[in-house]
Amino acid sequence: MKDLLKRDKWWFWGLILLFGQGTVYTLILALSLDNIIEKDAWYTKWEYWVLGMICCFFPAMIMFLVFQIQLLINCAKKLELPGDDLYATPYVWLLCLIVPIIGWILLIVMMLYLEIFTIVAISNGKAEKFIENQ
Repeated sequence: MKDLLKRDKWWFWGLILLFGQGTVYTLILALSLDNIIEKDAWYTKWEYWVLGMICCFFPAMIMFLVFQIQLLINCAKKLELPGDDLYATPYVWLLCLIVPIIGWILLIVMMLYLEIFTIVAISNGKAEKFIENQ
């Protein structure tokens, strides 16, 4: 799976982003990079997920969305995307959720920025340093 981080495999990540609608892309990218999933984070505890499913599935959907955004931010920081002081703070994401229309548009723009520019970073070769010597 580490071979997918090569510079010439950027088209694969574009196809995964296009057909996986971001979710599959984020999960595969997080598994390809090293140390993205934290061992003691809230999303590794199964009790929270069961509690979210018991409460009519809506909290579990919100938890999965936050999990996806958190993984995408960690991948973007690992690939050294510019602007990590903006997209890595949770207050910016909360402000985008609270402010109607303009904030929601900016939320979509930030998600697209993180998803598209991680592919650009892979095509520029920033992910090649995570490939293990074989």
